[in-house]
Amino acid sequence: MDGQIKKNTAEKRMSSSYITAKSEERIGAVRARYLEMIAELKNNDYVYITDQSGALVGIVSAKEIFAAKETDPISGIMKKDVARVRAGTKQERVATLALLHDFDAIPVVDKENKLIGVVPSGEILNILHEENVEDFLKMAGIHKTNGRPILDAEKVGPLKFAELRVPWLIVGLFGGILAASVIEFFHDSLTELFVLASFIPLVVYIAGAIASQSMTIFIRSSA
Repeated sequence: MDGQIKKNTAEKRMSSSYITAKSEERIGAVRARYLEMIAELKNNDYVYITDQSGALVGIVSAKEIFAAKETDPISGIMKKDVARVRAGTKQERVATLALLHDFDAIPVVDKENKLIGVVPSGEILNILHEENVEDFLKMAGIHKTNGRPILDAEKVGPLKFAELRVPWLIVGLFGGILAASVIEFFHDSLTELFVLASFIPLVVYIAGAIASQSMTIFIRSSA
């Protein structure tokens, strides 16, 4: 892991506290080592199976280890189709993979598929919380404070929120003035056909609904 660790990536979120086993090991030996290390493990949901070079070849849940026979090789019960990420993978992708594959933790590998860390369940929950808070604030037009994303709304005072929100309110104000000018331009037509004016609230509602839906779709797709 050369260079500076990038923020909001798997490398920033991963932990080195996990247990591994070689594919040829017996379940009894792995079970005994698991019990010895469990008090120190931050990630005790899975045992990660590697080959002699350290490359990730599969995983076994703790439940499966204690349900299998001690004399069986662990390779016989391991799951080979494992979702994994690289160190530079964005944290949103890590959380998405965990949800899609129903994994409590996501292993992190290098270019040679060697296991270098694990993003535990607690970090995945934190990622989901932070991303949801950030997305909702983006929907309100609030993106950053002091050059950093707002992830904890409780720590941001009302004055800071007002400072971030006022520019968008001013944009909305000028948009309303522009809309009023357009309506004024058609004053004579609206006077002659007053029934047309009754459609203005409907047009405003549809425009607002389309804008909100489009903004939501855009934010979710860019997250």
